[in-house]
Parts: sequence; structure tokens; C-alpha cells
Amino acid sequence: MKTKFNEERAKLVEMNKKDKLHYIWEYYKLHISVILITAIVAGGLINVWFINPPNQTYLHIAWQAHFVMPDTLISLEEHLGEIVQDHDSQDVLVHSYILDPGDPERFMAVQTMLFGSMTAGDLDLFILCRDGVQANTEGGILRPVYELVDTLAGIDMYVHNEIGNRIVSVTFTPDESQPPITESMAISLYGSPLLEAVGINSDGLYIGLVANSGRIYEASKALQMFLCNHFVTKATELLRFTHVS
Repeated sequence: MKTKFNEERAKLVEMNKKDKLHYIWEYYKLHISVILITAIVAGGLINVWFINPPNQTYLHIAWQAHFVMPDTLISLEEHLGEIVQDHDSQDVLVHSYILDPGDPERFMAVQTMLFGSMTAGDLDLFILCRDGVQANTEGGILRPVYELVDTLAGIDMYVHNEIGNRIVSVTFTPDESQPPITESMAISLYGSPLLEAVGINSDGLYIGLVANSGRIYEASKALQMFLCNHFVTKATELLRFTHVS
């Protein structure tokens, strides 16, 4: 090993700068490439893990109702962001998962993303139309809203008391060998001050709980935001401020 090192050193001493660089690259390019790739990957991991870690998902909502502009969903995300515990490291996500059978390629792509998020336990609520409530219930991807409503009682009793006449019951057959059952599977968002504040017509919209969501408290906080008058108050204050100015 020592003799080989001395031979390599002797060769380099006799070369000019250009030949040295060419020689080193030709004989050690594999080693250099491995070192560079390792350094880049390590640097990226250090950046993601320690320096600039990505925000955690506080709540993830799937939009499956009528089409709305992406900017509108972003606005809804920003309003719902008020419920997070740490504004510097947590986000509320509202993504469109509208399934359009008329576009098979997009249908498959959206369906794959939807079930991928559900499988990872990273999806919590659906906002959908009445037909969507029925379809998702029959598909087994919604669960009854009892936990959602009960948790809301400890957050905002006023909104909780207003929910009784908003609960939607669905009759479905969970298994072919079983008789049909009726469960409370969704909550009407009709007249939601939050949806109206971001320019979304709330008529015919419902909210449902994803079957395997583990973020019940966070989902209840979002439900409170959808149904409380907070945004009506904010809009009134903004209008008053504009007139004064």
C-alpha cells in the first residue's frame, strides 16, 4: 500500500497542473462522485431534519364538492389556519380531490392521491355534496360523526347545541349479508359564515369525518370555525375600519 502511494505521488510530481487534474479525475472520478452524492444527500437531510424542517399537517381536508378556484381553497386554508397550535410549524391543508369520471386519467390520479393520503392516515375531513356523503358512506371511507360532535361539546357548547338539526343520517348496507343500517354520517354546512367569507356558496355542502382519522380534536376545532360567527364579526370590523379611513 505504501509503495503504491509513493508511486502515485511520484507520477503527480512530474505532471503539470492540468495533467494532474485530468489524471485525478480519470482514476478517481467514481470515488469523487460517490463523495459528492453522499455530501449532497447528507446536506439535504440535515436541512430537512434540522435547519428547515417542513411544517407538520395539523388538519387535512379533502374538497369533493362543486368546483372552486384554487385561490379560494388557499384562502380557506389561511382562515382555518387560526386553529393551529403553532403557527410557525403547523398547517391546515385543503386540497381538491374532485373525481371526474369524464377524464379517466385525472380520475385515476386523483383517486390514487386520495387513497394514498387515507392509507397514510393523513386525511381527516371531507367537504362534499349530498350524493358524495352517500357514496363515501357506502364506500366505507366515512365514519359516524358522534366523536366529532361530542368533542365539539368541550370546545364550544353554543355551536354544539346548534348542530342537532344539521346532522345528516344515511341508510346503507355495510355488508351484503347484513340488513341496512342508518347512521349519522355528515353535518350540513349550510349558511357557514366561514365559507361565505371566502366566497363559497355553502348551499348543499356537508362535512364528514374520514374513517381512519386520528385528529378528532383538530377536526372539531375546524367544525367550530365553519359554523361560528367569527368571520361575520371580522368582516363587519373591516367594513367599519374602511369607512373610518
